[in-house]
Amino acid sequence: MRGEVGPIEEYVRALTAALPGPARARASLVGEARDGLVDAATAYRAAGYPTGRAEQLAVADFGTVGELAGEYRTELALSQGRRTLLLTAAVQLNVWLFSELSWRLAEHQVWSSATPSAGYRLLARAVDALQLIPAGLALCAVLVAFTYGQRVLSRPELLARASGVFGFGVAATMLVSCAVMSVATPGLASVGSVTTSVLAAAVPAGLIAASARRSLVAAAPRPA
Repeated sequence: MRGEVGPIEEYVRALTAALPGPARARASLVGEARDGLVDAATAYRAAGYPTGRAEQLAVADFGTVGELAGEYRTELALSQGRRTLLLTAAVQLNVWLFSELSWRLAEHQVWSSATPSAGYRLLARAVDALQLIPAGLALCAVLVAFTYGQRVLSRPELLARASGVFGFGVAATMLVSCAVMSVATPGLASVGSVTTSVLAAAVPAGLIAASARRSLVAAAPRPA
């Protein structure tokens, strides 16, 4: 009957709805499940079962959607966690590079009538560290925690949750440090300049925060 959804398609739709996480990784896992179901149904049809019954038996062999989704959620959460950390590292490095270039190009104009104090230079180095250190930590986590660590942890999805918390922390730190540097720089210490600087930083910070939120959603505990 045209428009009728078979057992396999119902199962695949339910599985897709039960899985949070990166769209591409989710589509890959669901595609693998569909292929496995189709192969199983084909084998049952070859054994003499009608199409509908063959699909029902294939679905039964796979177990419930909840059981399979539980296995897939961990993999998807880890995938999203890695994405958040890599995005955090990339954004932080680009922000640092942009800040360095902007500073070198505008240094003489900003400090035309003043000289940076020792305290200001210390603050600038601290802000640089707040950009570079999180980037390094994120890359180390991807290389170590998300490879060897996930093999030994009893709950590897906690890595994804940690990456989400980390991403939110980095995003908040980025906004605060941008505001502090704007206030501390004589040529930028005005309400308009500070607001503009914070709004400009909100774009990269928002990218990190959005990915961090997806990590927390993907790693959130599901009802039994």
